[in-house]
Amino acid sequence: MGDMNGKVCLITGATSGIGRATATGLAERGARILLIARNEARGEAARQAICARCGRDDAVRVLIADLASLTAIRKVAHEVLESERRLDVFVHSAGVVPWERRESEDGIELAFAVAYLSCFLLVNLLLERLKESAPARIVIVTGDYQRQASLKGRLNPDDLNCVNDYSATRAGGQETLAKVLFTVELAHRLEGSGVTANCLHPGAVRTNLMRNAKWYVRALFALGRPFLRSPERAARTPIFLAADPKAALLNGQYVIDETLRDPNPEARDATMRAQLWEVSATMCGLA
Repeated sequence: MGDMNGKVCLITGATSGIGRATATGLAERGARILLIARNEARGEAARQAICARCGRDDAVRVLIADLASLTAIRKVAHEVLESERRLDVFVHSAGVVPWERRESEDGIELAFAVAYLSCFLLVNLLLERLKESAPARIVIVTGDYQRQASLKGRLNPDDLNCVNDYSATRAGGQETLAKVLFTVELAHRLEGSGVTANCLHPGAVRTNLMRNAKWYVRALFALGRPFLRSPERAARTPIFLAADPKAALLNGQYVIDETLRDPNPEARDATMRAQLWEVSATMCGLA
């Protein structure tokens, strides 16, 4: 792995699970971590644990933001731009699994808002700072739901909120597929800038995402828990994409276990990617 001394890494979803393991791994390699947390107490607990692990009291700075809120996202992005002269790595690991349809304060389906749209807005707001810090990397944690998304039909830019025929599976398929399309389109737009964008599937992981699932889903996951990956094992691929010199050659790729894989075929549809970008920008209020 490459030396991360002096590098600044912004990480979402880093108070637990894959995000926290990724933040810990990058801090151990010398990076300074900007950790976005929704809850101040959980953010501070993560900060203390990561700093203790890497032996540096200044290894982590906690930023408070609810990634379901477009206003909060703009505020935290402004805070980063005002206080940080450079930004070398952005890792997006935040996500939720609402088992019943819920909306954010902005009227956006919750999984789509937190897992995808927050990433789209943060990247666009911080993109110039990433370019100024080039070579820089954008790493997006997604999932293999996107390869099954076509079973529910093509990504529907007219119903990204899953108003029609909602299910947790359909919502998960849409937000994971949206992240893949966004990654490929972003990589295309970033060519020659010194900033790369890649996404990854971490595998089946022991996280707390299923805590609000139906009882029988929780029971199935409890039975399968011994066979699931630890967050530390799952974090190897995002750490690879963020820190390994070999990963600097990758752009617009979908990665599993540090190996390139084929994503959903819709990722190759330039028209669909451009349409998703336009709709996402409208939803975020970007010009």
